[in-house]
Amino acid sequence: MRARMVDWQRAFILGSSILLLLFVCLVILSGKVKAHQNEEVAMFGLAALSLLILSPILLRTHFLGFAFNSKSDRLTYPTILFRRSIALSEIHDADGQYLGELKFPGMSDTTTGKDYPTIIRRYAINLSGEFGSRQLKFWSRKKRDQFLSLLRSYAPECRITRGYSY
Repeated sequence: MRARMVDWQRAFILGSSILLLLFVCLVILSGKVKAHQNEEVAMFGLAALSLLILSPILLRTHFLGFAFNSKSDRLTYPTILFRRSIALSEIHDADGQYLGELKFPGMSDTTTGKDYPTIIRRYAINLSGEFGSRQLKFWSRKKRDQFLSLLRSYAPECRITRGYSY
């Protein structure tokens, strides 16, 4: 039996960040080519090329999400660049954690003059067992709780606790 869960918010933010970095590198590169600045052209060209090569790997890593496979006793999950896996039977504890919030400038109300920032709350699950410990990060409490629900189904012997959260 298999199940897969994707934290879409994290995947899209990562994907758009990569595209933004690539765009910035290409804009800077085009300005340096016109100004005949060879050292800077080489530096930004290398950055743009590495982003072009790494972006499919990064996007594939995160868009595959968290995969539970009871047949092979594996949990496969994304890290920054690679996918890692651990045995479901080796997970003894899973602790939900609230990591904090990121605030970005958002909308402002012109009638009252108040600013309403965009707030992204971040959550994590700390897994521990025979493999050591791992921290899996999520961009919403719903996705964190969905992961814990799947973990309860695929690793029923795992002790699950939820820490402080909003």
